Amino acid sequence: VDSDAQSITEAYNTALRANPDGVAVVAVSSSVVQSQLDELESRGVPVVTSQDPDKPVGPIVASLYTSPSSFRIGKITADYMVVKGCTEGTSIYVQLGGFMVLDNMLKAFQDEWSEVAGGAKVEVVDVPLEEFAGAATRITGAVRANPDTSCIFVSSDPMSSGLVTALKGA
Repeated sequence: VDSDAQSITEAYNTALRANPDGVAVVAVSSSVVQSQLDELESRGVPVVTSQDPDKPVGPIVASLYTSPSSFRIGKITADYMVVKGCTEGTSIYVQLGGFMVLDNMLKAFQDEWSEVAGGAKVEVVDVPLEEFAGAATRITGAVRANPDTSCIFVSSDPMSSGLVTALKGA
């Protein structure tokens, strides 16, 4: 399923038509599909989410990869980048905006970076969900603006799709 609101809504509608026993979802904001969540709840259909941008609501009975794990990942990411020498130039942290777990990961990263990176520069590139597919273009722009870029961290793997090719052409 594409990550745009229309595709996500249609996927939920397809699930509703199938009368499922349960629904599993990755990285979808409840606000995008609130009416579908309400319908699933009225039918007693549980929903399990992962990489949830919101707090569990309605029929969401479990949310995997939540805030505590994202705080750990953010801290470990900063430590790893320092060990790998990312303090020698500008580091670019690419953030998919609007997702609570990724926001928490960024916060933990920034807190740890400020403690361990000795004042090294990090630029956060915020990619709104609507621009997810074009993340490589935004990242390439950040690299052009920071010719001393030493490392790039992308908080959501699919955003790096096409990145190597885009950077080679930069």
